[in-house]
Amino acid sequence: MISDQERIHANLEAIGIRASGAAIGLFQLLKELLDAGVLGGEAVDRIKEAVITDLAASRPRSQTLADYQQRVRERMDTLIPTDGPHETPLH
Repeated sequence: MISDQERIHANLEAIGIRASGAAIGLFQLLKELLDAGVLGGEAVDRIKEAVITDLAASRPRSQTLADYQQRVRERMDTLIPTDGPHETPLH
């Protein structure tokens, strides 16, 4: 069985973010701020969109921009959902 940490690393690697301490820290910080009510879902979504836009600049040429952005968005939404209870484990 895959652990939550392994799942997070796999999702980050799949969208082009090396699972470094900085990337894990960013996602944990976003989750904590969202859970504490400091940031709303819309703010977290804007941050995720900024990451998606940056990643898309270096996407594989074999993928269209729209398809790549959608795939990355879906994976990021798995890591930090912004439309419901925020219980995504990032420890």
